[in-house]
Amino acid sequence: MKRFIIIYCILAILSSLIIGSGYYWLTNKRSIENAEFKAEFVQNYLASSRVFFKEHQKTALLELLGTDTFYPELTLGFMVTRMTWEIFKKKNPDTSLDFSIATINPLNTKNSANQDEKDIITIFSDNPSLPRQKGTVKKDGLSHFFLATPIRVWNEKCLRCHGDPADAPRFQVEMYGTEHGYNWELEQVVGSRIVYVNIEEEAQKILKDTIMAFGVSLLCFLVTLGFLIYFLKDEE
Repeated sequence: MKRFIIIYCILAILSSLIIGSGYYWLTNKRSIENAEFKAEFVQNYLASSRVFFKEHQKTALLELLGTDTFYPELTLGFMVTRMTWEIFKKKNPDTSLDFSIATINPLNTKNSANQDEKDIITIFSDNPSLPRQKGTVKKDGLSHFFLATPIRVWNEKCLRCHGDPADAPRFQVEMYGTEHGYNWELEQVVGSRIVYVNIEEEAQKILKDTIMAFGVSLLCFLVTLGFLIYFLKDEE
């Protein structure tokens, strides 16, 4: 009987660990999938906004303002995207979502990449065919899922503002200077658009639920063991 109890307890602990691990893997996988869905939704919305701006607004604005006039809020896709997101954040201060236009050599220092974002940009630079990256990072001390797409210089028109600072629009130079945001090259990866989803609270909940699942499973095995011992003693 003693040997049976020892073997049963070992199997019960192993089985509970397997159940707990399986529960953690499954719920964490669903959490990441949900975070990815949210991030992709934001990426697609902001990309659609940029396409509308580029194809329907920018040309008309430049015709009205002239190419020598520099209004970032009206003529720069980067600025339109960032300001759209800032308005969204103000209207939804408790959202788990965040968005960053991260650039290693930005014209606007608000777009400066942190170290994690620099690593993401480097991976895009080293892998020209890579369309996106996803994973988890620590942001402000909290766990975040991220979905990133590269910002690449595809059009030579971009180099008028970001090539030689001597060729840049006068109003741009007056606003941002000539120290950063220049000397970009055609086909160079200069940054990344990154959507972050805060998964810290969800991760903590999953961990607590996993511990509970392990405890309930182990308790069920021990209760079953108690019944087995009781009935086997009666038979003896």
